[in-house]
Amino acid sequence: MLDQEMLDQDLLDQDLLDQDLLDQDLARIRAHRNNLFRYRRLLKTKLSGIERRYIERRLAEEQTAIEALAGAAFPVAFTLPNTPSASAGTGAQR
Repeated sequence: MLDQEMLDQDLLDQDLLDQDLLDQDLARIRAHRNNLFRYRRLLKTKLSGIERRYIERRLAEEQTAIEALAGAAFPVAFTLPNTPSASAGTGAQR
C-alpha cells in the first residue's frame, strides 16, 4: 500500500509542477500580448523615424517571442490534405 501512496503522491506532485509551468507560460504570453498592444498603440502616435523603427523592431521581436512561447506551451500540429477541396471547384461536374 505504501508504494501506491508514493506513486499517487508523485503523480500529484507532477500535476502541480505541470500546472505551475503552464501558469508561468500563460503569464509570459500575457506579458508579450500586452507589449504588442502597447507597441501597436504607440505606432498610431506621432513618432520620429528612429522611434518608429525602434518600435517596429520591438513589435517584430515580441511577435516572434509570443509565437515561439505559444508553440512550445501548446504544441499542436495540423496536416492539410494535398488534394483540392470540393468547395474549391467552380461547380459540379456532370
